Amino acid sequence: GTLPASLFDSATLRLAYLNNNQFSGRIPENFSNSPLLRDIFLNNNLLTGPVPDIAVGELFTLNEFVLQANLLTGSMPANVC
Repeated sequence: GTLPASLFDSATLRLAYLNNNQFSGRIPENFSNSPLLRDIFLNNNLLTGPVPDIAVGELFTLNEFVLQANLLTGSMPANVC
């Protein structure tokens, strides 16, 4: 199934370890709803589409954003690198 956008609606979420779940579809774009989010791991899923721009100014704590082994297209947005 798809990765639920509501997952990132938590003001206290710090770690999203979601590897190896066969999530499909696009990556939700509402990361800024989790201002304490530090690490996002989405390896080995079936995610498609582009990597969303992340409001870096709103995610000061983001340390890792790992997306290996998916079906993503395009390039990594500059504000994510």
